[in-house]
Amino acid sequence: AGHTYDCHEMQQVLKIHRDSKRLLMQLKERYMTEFPNLQLSVGDTPSCSILPASEFEGFDEMRPGNFVFYDLEQASIGSCKHEDIAVVMAFSV
Repeated sequence: AGHTYDCHEMQQVLKIHRDSKRLLMQLKERYMTEFPNLQLSVGDTPSCSILPASEFEGFDEMRPGNFVFYDLEQASIGSCKHEDIAVVMAFSV
């Protein structure tokens, strides 16, 4: 749910995450007979950073984006603190 990047409060992230989860579970249930190996893969750095693991139950895969390194964008929206940022890159384009 990439639109969690517009959130600045945990409750906003949680609402988007739960809405997305509900819709994905409905889709999986609808198509499970036709596609029995259907798996749900979900993830975005804000929700993977601030929500408890229990919020991801029912998914087959979690993809946390740049969760392991973080960046200034994540710090600005509250997913991490500046001291959590692990990598700095500077280059000209």
